[in-house]
Amino acid sequence: MNKKIIFIGTDTLHRRFFLSEISKVYDIKKIFFEEYKIIPSFDIKSKFDLDEKTFESKNFIIKGFEHLKDKIERVQRGHDQLVKDYIKNEKIDLAIIFGAAKLKSEVIDLLKDYALNIHRGIAEEYRGLDSNLWAVYHKDFNNIGVTLHKAIDILDKGDIYMQKKLIYPNNIKVYKMRYYETILAKEMILKFLSYYHNNNNVKFMKQCKEGRYYSFMPNCLKDTLNFKGYLN
Repeated sequence: MNKKIIFIGTDTLHRRFFLSEISKVYDIKKIFFEEYKIIPSFDIKSKFDLDEKTFESKNFIIKGFEHLKDKIERVQRGHDQLVKDYIKNEKIDLAIIFGAAKLKSEVIDLLKDYALNIHRGIAEEYRGLDSNLWAVYHKDFNNIGVTLHKAIDILDKGDIYMQKKLIYPNNIKVYKMRYYETILAKEMILKFLSYYHNNNNVKFMKQCKEGRYYSFMPNCLKDTLNFKGYLN
């Protein structure tokens, strides 16, 4: 079954890695990179930002992204008219959302199937931003992971296809978390797409509880995570 897929998200190294890995197996018709960024009124830069960037630049081996460059379209938001027109004209089945601002229902409703959001967190516990960091802050180490769910009007509240918790290597530093989250997200999406391309009836589960919504973590709290050094 030939499903037409687009991607909506911001342009980052870890998302480029994600796209290059997925495109080795499945065709992505168009990549919409959002230019819009939410700028909070407080400082969110952390002392471990540079460590995170250095670690990821060494470990995200990106192969085959060059052939995707012609598919990239830069838009302000994922609900821009350009995106809507493309979905309608190309009769797109599925949108994979990873790190985009909340997508309006008027875009989701244009898709033949649905939009699938990658949430780096356990959505039934932590919704919104920096979810896994908030779990670490609360010492809730059993609720760190990745959720694949339908995108709906309520952020991170859509029916779940798959939710997996991360078990990190011993003595992992906090700045390495995003790397392992991205690897897990890639594995989960590949499993989803394998089933999705061969089955009309993908099964989703309603969320058992509504996770608490969190915004950006301020740098003063991020730096306490870095000071602790390790996840136990």
